[in-house]
Amino acid sequence: MILSVEVQVGWFATALLTGFVLALGYDILRTLHLLIRQKKALTAVEDVVYWLAAAAVVVWLVRKMTAGEVRGYLLLGVLLGMGLYAMIISPIFFAFACRLCTLIRQVLQFLFLAVSMPFRLVWSLAKAFGRFWADLLLNICPNPLHFTSVCAKIEKRHRRQKRKGEADE
Repeated sequence: MILSVEVQVGWFATALLTGFVLALGYDILRTLHLLIRQKKALTAVEDVVYWLAAAAVVVWLVRKMTAGEVRGYLLLGVLLGMGLYAMIISPIFFAFACRLCTLIRQVLQFLFLAVSMPFRLVWSLAKAFGRFWADLLLNICPNPLHFTSVCAKIEKRHRRQKRKGEADE
């Protein structure tokens, strides 16, 4: 199939744009890795899934534009688009995304603190109230376990006397 130069330039530009979008998607994935800390194995799995999806997009692009004919300039356009994005836009985007992630994390920490503050206040008041009553009871009865040991001794003596009384009969 013979194509005009204009059509091929349009396809090349589409391939460049596809490379830009794929690289942007990977930067977004990297940003999510910063925001949500994960184990390295899960990050590796996500990267593999990303690259499989990117390969599927490139195959779809080639199939859609050229009816399945693999043209080298399309693959070169995708790689060139990703490379240009990585060199020019990625450092700026990633620095902005890191700052945005830090800001989001700080806002979430502030919101958590603001929401949890009343509960923490109630908890500290309950602990202080409990300590007050415990101190008050300890001042009234310095050894509360004394009563339990006295009761145990009385009960033990009572059982002994009961056994003795049964043995005497």
